[in-house]
Amino acid sequence: MSNVRTALVTASLACSMSIIAAAEREPSIPLRLREAGSFERIIVTTDRPVVFADLVGTADLVVEGSAVARQSYLDADEAHIYTDYAFTIADIMKNRRRPGLIKAGQSIVVRRENGTVVIDGLRATTIENGFPAFVENRRYVLFLRELGDQNAYGVLAGGRGAFEGGDQIVPMLAPGGTPVPRQAFLGEMRALLKFSE
Repeated sequence: MSNVRTALVTASLACSMSIIAAAEREPSIPLRLREAGSFERIIVTTDRPVVFADLVGTADLVVEGSAVARQSYLDADEAHIYTDYAFTIADIMKNRRRPGLIKAGQSIVVRRENGTVVIDGLRATTIENGFPAFVENRRYVLFLRELGDQNAYGVLAGGRGAFEGGDQIVPMLAPGGTPVPRQAFLGEMRALLKFSE
């Protein structure tokens, strides 16, 4: 009799856990669009300071490149909007995981949780607060982490690993931030790379 009770309690708990897991799943964006007529999500990252040395030390890949194309889409559960940005690499400053496999002139994919998709004529948008979308043909210095087996990279530290490139390097998450001369920025990064090896 106690084995039957144990089996019933176990089955009841398993059923309850399944119901809870299903209830915690976010409704799909298409469903929200049909219900509300619009959808906008703003992603806010915590404002934790990031030390430049940490960006250099933890990045799998540090590149300078230009965004050349982008494609926004829903994930498999249709609960999140992502944009894949194709970047043409101009310079590789660090390549921890794939040395020799990624070269200047090649393209990589940088994935961000942002973008706009149109579903049945209705727009759904996700915005990363304070981290503007990459602009095509603009140059950036990116501190990236490899996204597992997805053949894509993500920007480190919620956007704190993205800088507008050029003669002056400007952090993307600090609008109006102080530009740093390119040579000073690259010099500090090279020194940190030598220290972290």
